[in-house]
Amino acid sequence: MFSWSYISAICMDPGFLPYNWIETRKSKYLWQEQLNGLAILKEQFDFALNNPRPIEASFSHSSGRFIIRGDHICGWISNWVGKRNHKQFFLLMFWGSFFVYSLAFPRLLPGPSLENCTNDLIYSLANLASIIEIIIATLLLCGFISEILEIKQNVTKIQKWKNIKSDTDNGFEEVFGKTSKLMWFIPTPAFNEIELTIT
Repeated sequence: MFSWSYISAICMDPGFLPYNWIETRKSKYLWQEQLNGLAILKEQFDFALNNPRPIEASFSHSSGRFIIRGDHICGWISNWVGKRNHKQFFLLMFWGSFFVYSLAFPRLLPGPSLENCTNDLIYSLANLASIIEIIIATLLLCGFISEILEIKQNVTKIQKWKNIKSDTDNGFEEVFGKTSKLMWFIPTPAFNEIELTIT
């Protein structure tokens, strides 16, 4: 589940819309339309910033496009976290913390362990690996808890930084769609094209 969430968060379109979205007002664009809609010139950036934008969309100077409900650029996935991949990012932290804790805790439990190991280097490296794994798992768990709080308040990181209130009430529906709560923990797409219609 961790690998599925991680790869999905990396590869999924976060909700890119071209800089000149106002001219077409579509919610999904073909790959060629996306390439033609990249802002690279000063006039294109000015056009994007000075014309109406989609509701709750952020304009990214680094990608030259709008992001639907853009949350932040994540270095772990080298991608924006937006409306279309926010669920996968959330699940990456959820399943990732379980995965990494599962690597560390067996070595910490009583029973056969490396304590009887005669090679001091292997014993030290195993202990160092456990410490690193616990730190990474704790960071993932803290990120997961932070995401839950932001989703509950229905606010993105960008909205928090800019002190902007959201126009909608249900943050969980904004991230997970209108699917059953059981589907919240499976990293499938949260929205179909009809649900992503933008005004």
